[in-house]
Amino acid sequence: MSLILKTASNLLRNEFNVLKAEYSSSAEEISDLLEDAEFEGIYSDDVLIKAQQTLVAPKDRLIAELCWLPELSRQQREKALQVIKESDTSQVPQQIDHFPDLAKANILAYCASEMEGAKAIILSLCNCWDDLDLDALTNFINDNRKLAGFPQVSLVQVEDVVSNICLKQAITAAASIWRSGVPGFLMNSIVEKELSRNPESTFLKNLVREYDKNSEKDLAEIAQKISDAAEKARSAGDDLGFHIQDIDGYLFQWDEINQPVQLYDQSRGHEEARSKALYQELRALSVELANEHNRFEASLQLSEALLRTFPELESAAEILRGDVTDLEDLVEQEKNNRILQPLFEACNAAKDAPRTPLKATLRAEGFSERSKGVIGEIAGSLQRSCTKLDDTRVAYMIVRNLCLYWNNEKEDPEAAFLLIDGLITYAGNALESEMSERLSEDRATLHTNWKMGELESNRGNKTAILRTLDDLLIYAKPNEKYEFEKLRNDIKKQSTKKYIKWSIYAVIGLFILLSIIDSESKKRTSATKYTPSNSSSQQSVSVSSESMPPVGTGLSLTESQVRYCIFQDKRLDFMRNMLSDNAEISHFNRLVGDWNARCSNYRYLPAIMSKIQDEVAGRSHDLQLDAQRILGK
Repeated sequence: MSLILKTASNLLRNEFNVLKAEYSSSAEEISDLLEDAEFEGIYSDDVLIKAQQTLVAPKDRLIAELCWLPELSRQQREKALQVIKESDTSQVPQQIDHFPDLAKANILAYCASEMEGAKAIILSLCNCWDDLDLDALTNFINDNRKLAGFPQVSLVQVEDVVSNICLKQAITAAASIWRSGVPGFLMNSIVEKELSRNPESTFLKNLVREYDKNSEKDLAEIAQKISDAAEKARSAGDDLGFHIQDIDGYLFQWDEINQPVQLYDQSRGHEEARSKALYQELRALSVELANEHNRFEASLQLSEALLRTFPELESAAEILRGDVTDLEDLVEQEKNNRILQPLFEACNAAKDAPRTPLKATLRAEGFSERSKGVIGEIAGSLQRSCTKLDDTRVAYMIVRNLCLYWNNEKEDPEAAFLLIDGLITYAGNALESEMSERLSEDRATLHTNWKMGELESNRGNKTAILRTLDDLLIYAKPNEKYEFEKLRNDIKKQSTKKYIKWSIYAVIGLFILLSIIDSESKKRTSATKYTPSNSSSQQSVSVSSESMPPVGTGLSLTESQVRYCIFQDKRLDFMRNMLSDNAEISHFNRLVGDWNARCSNYRYLPAIMSKIQDEVAGRSHDLQLDAQRILGK
């Protein structure tokens, strides 16, 4: 084996060429050739004697036979030697293209050993090893040995030597690639070409592994630099960005060298081990920067660098694509949070500020940057946020949430209405249609909340009631507007205090909407439906009508929503005594949780509660049947 590794690519130093022997030369002829060579004085005596010893020893002779120019005639051999001595090596593949494969491979390997990464030479060398005819080679060797008087060789012997020649020529080609100055680029183009042509090539396999061995030292140095930079990055200091840039640069260097190996391993269904280990080390750093230090932008930059470097690691690439998507969202959120922070702070400052002067400011100056105090700060922060945000809806939602807070927590729908009305006016055409519709709906509801409170406080004052009803008509929804107009007309016709009082209670029972909007308003599961009566302003509601209230606390519920809460509570009582397995218990617990979210704290008119409690007594059997049906009994 050692002899093969020494002579396989050194064509001109082959023993047959040194002694000018033929494949059919006998031992006696070789002895005469030795004397002639000694007389010529081209080679030293040591070289000549060693050549003679090789050619007369059957096993060593086989190596020399196969490393020389088998299956070529004397004239073809002379032409081949002239080509490699005198021709431009880039033209060699075309001039010997018709030669038998092993002879051609030996010539190309010699050219590669004398050059720096000739792509055409190496690609031609790859082609030579696709379909080597070992039977023809064996017959050629044995035919000539018979003439020379040497023992015959077997196909297995030829196959073993040829296999070792293939490895040696791969070593020679890999060394040539590394001398090119751009080994990764050259090797990658060769691997891509050969994988598309013959991915099962034994020579390509040998070439990739020898190239990989040659890269070990360079990759070890790069890996150490990456580890050093990663260690510095873990402190997440102000210089983190520089360390991430260093790592990105080192990854580029790594990929320049190692990508051909990654590409080849990917074609075999594997992931290159050293690259996989490096990916795991750096992804752990990326996760640490994001989770422990909230350095999302640096984590994103590192994840993107890893994805650029290791697309051939398929399992890693899939994870990294998810990382990049998640981190892009986090970076965007972080950016938006920085932009929105002044608006958050201004709205938080307004939450518990005295609302009387705020309402006075909103009435007198409206909602703008020029408004006094906290209203001007909110408007200014909103304007600055909207100029920097791609999606301005979140900025408007922050101000909307302040309105809901005033309405729900502070029970001041008037302040909430004035703010949201000013917000809509201020935004004008800048609002998207969906946001405009939502804020307009909120404004209508807040206005109703405010004016319904006035309506109740003005009971008995016909003039004040009519004025409030006129106000209610401004933003009333169509179904509400009908009832308000009907009540207004009825009040004008009636002058008795008793009838007026009765009418107000009817309206309150129909339209009391205090706190009906909250932060979960988009999640409403059902809406209360009202049907105008044919005879009076009073609502006509079926005794059994139930509608699920929205999630929230402190909301004012309609009659059908209160009925749902009372009836469902009774059903839950019945269910509690019917539970028999874990599945039913889990289902029951979910129902209880949903009931608590909707019905644990709400407002209602005493008359409604009294009426529904009377209904429960008469429907106990029906509710028990409902409970059985819900549990599937």
